[in-house]
Amino acid sequence: MITPKKNKEKYKTSIIVQLVTRMMCPFIIMFGVFLIVHGHLTPGGGFQGGVIIGASFILFAMAFNRQDGRDAVPSFTLKCLASIGVYLYISIGLVGIFLGYHFLTNKAAAIAPMGMFGELLSGGALFWINLGVGLTVAVICTELFYVFLEEERSPYYLENKKKLPYQRRWLDVDKDDSV
Repeated sequence: MITPKKNKEKYKTSIIVQLVTRMMCPFIIMFGVFLIVHGHLTPGGGFQGGVIIGASFILFAMAFNRQDGRDAVPSFTLKCLASIGVYLYISIGLVGIFLGYHFLTNKAAAIAPMGMFGELLSGGALFWINLGVGLTVAVICTELFYVFLEEERSPYYLENKKKLPYQRRWLDVDKDDSV
């Protein structure tokens, strides 16, 4: 597990929250991987498992602080993993087209061997499709969290904010103007 570095951010949570998060994150990730891998056999799949894995990285960032979370999963690494997941999904779909079938054709194209019902690799290409979807969704959930967290106001908005005769959204209310 990744140990947080000492930094100068003021955001702190209790040591209990940090300890429980550090203990639970590997199990949350393992459950997400289980859902992705067994998605064609049980309820769940790539999307659900990817959201759970992404939520574990978000939990880590919220329990410690933004910089420790960003150090755990750098932006470049997330972008590379998202590209790999999308590439895996599209390449499996294109194999079906190259074999003369439809996009993402599974059984008729025999892209991957079909095992016995109930086995891990019994779904043919569904295993690999779920893997690509799960990887992409986990990365997108995590990256969206950091994009929203690191968002800054544009200088144009700050210049023109005082010129508006009305409030456009709840963020326009200054702390001094609140009732």
